Order: sequence, then structure tokens, then C-alpha cells
Amino acid sequence: MARRALGLLERPFKEADAESVALFPAWVRWARTLDSALLGGAESTLVAVAVLEDRIAGTCVGDSRAYLWGRDGTLRILSDGAAERRLGSGRP
Repeated sequence: MARRALGLLERPFKEADAESVALFPAWVRWARTLDSALLGGAESTLVAVAVLEDRIAGTCVGDSRAYLWGRDGTLRILSDGAAERRLGSGRP
């Protein structure tokens, strides 16, 4: 399932320009597209991020977590609380 989700995310990500990748609405649209493509199969969680020059953009679906480990040794959570919704549930 993870390999399939990654393959589905790869195409819109490659076709997007840098400005789109930096904007939250693009990530929401990509997560919804993934969810629709995976309906009827096993559900999955996803954390996907892009590290840009001055920021990090991405999406988190399900109960996976994203952390940022800084060069100074600090660890910071980037994703909020767990969601009951998973990719393929029809409710990302």
C-alpha cells in the first residue's frame, strides 16, 4: 500500500512548480486524490514533506507523526494529534 501511495503522490509532485509545493492547498488536493485512488483497498497512513529553502510543507493523514530533528539536537513535532481518518477511507 505504501509503495502504491508513493507512486500516486510522485506524479503531481513532479508536475508541480516550487510555488505550488510550498502552498498548503496543493497538499490537501494531493491527499484527497490519493484517498480517492485508494478507496476500496486497505487503508493507510501517510506523512509526506518537502524541505524548502526557508520552510517545510507537507501533509499528514492518519496516526503517523512527523518530527524535525534540528542540527542543535532539539526534536520538535511537526504534525498535530492523531486522526482517525486514513488514506482510502474516503474521509482524509
